[in-house]
Amino acid sequence: MIPQKEIDVLDQHGGFTAITTKNQDTLWRPGYILKGNTIGVLQSYNKNSFYQLNDNATIAIYKVKGYRYPVVLWFDNTTCKRIA
Repeated sequence: MIPQKEIDVLDQHGGFTAITTKNQDTLWRPGYILKGNTIGVLQSYNKNSFYQLNDNATIAIYKVKGYRYPVVLWFDNTTCKRIA
C-alpha cells in the first residue's frame, strides 16, 4: 500500500512513535510533545516491512514540522489500516 502524503501521526492512545537513533531505535512519546502540530508529511516508506507478528506491513516515515526526530507509522497491507 502507498501511505498518505500527510497524516495525523497521533495513535489511538494520543501518542506517536519516534525514531530516536541512527540504529532505527524507536520510542513512544506522548502527543503533547508535538505542541499541537500533529500532521506529518511522508518522507519515505517500505511496503515490505513487519510490525510485531504482522509480516505483511508497510512502514512509513513522516516529518512533523517543529519536531526534531522522524515519526514512524505502520500499516497492514491486507486491510490498509494503521497498525501503530
